Amino acid sequence: MHIRALLAIAVTVSAGMMATTPAVANGRPPVISLNEFDRQCPAEYVCMFQEPYFSGGGIGVLEGYSLNDFGSVYFDDQMSSWINNTGTHYCWFSQSNFGGIAYVMRRHRAVSLMRPGRDNTGSSVAQC
Repeated sequence: MHIRALLAIAVTVSAGMMATTPAVANGRPPVISLNEFDRQCPAEYVCMFQEPYFSGGGIGVLEGYSLNDFGSVYFDDQMSSWINNTGTHYCWFSQSNFGGIAYVMRRHRAVSLMRPGRDNTGSSVAQC
């Protein structure tokens, strides 16, 4: 999986603006790549991991930002665990563009093993 192509993705700002190249907010990129050895999620990010127990690599989205299509970072339908290290509730969605079923990711919480039927179904994430 090549998630490092993040410089070419489209990131949706929570106000609805579209940025074609991720800007840096206070020195922090809106979307980060987590390699297979990263099992931590940086402060102020919501992180989605490819494997249970925060392993296998993944992506992180900075608080205040949304990602409308996990496919743009080669992560569609691959999320098996998550960590929300933000002060905001986030929702992950079963469809791109914030469609389908929404599941709440409570602030400062984590899920190390997705329930059957939810595993590998995430396609977008936004504040909710």
